[in-house]
This record gives sequence, structure tokens and C-alpha cells, in this order.
Amino acid sequence: MASDMSTGVGHAPRPKLSVRVVAALRAELLAGRFPPGQKLPTENQLTES
Repeated sequence: MASDMSTGVGHAPRPKLSVRVVAALRAELLAGRFPPGQKLPTENQLTES
């Protein structure tokens, strides 16, 4: 019997947390959520949402 790994069926690896954080911040910056000069949220603030 073939395993899931050999058939290519299974879960895709999740991106690293740092990559996900950068992508989320970039999206919010591009959407205009943070005006120029405004500080970015702290790590604690990011984990609240």
C-alpha cells in the first residue's frame, strides 16, 4: 500500500510564522490602514487579533 507522502496527497506545509506576519502587515500597509509616520502595532497587539 502506498503512503500519502509517495502519492503526493496530504497537507501542504504551512508557511513560517514570520512569512505570514510580513504578508499580513504588507497587506494592511497597502490597504492604507497605517498612515505614513504611524507606528506599527506591537507584537502583543498583533497577537490580540
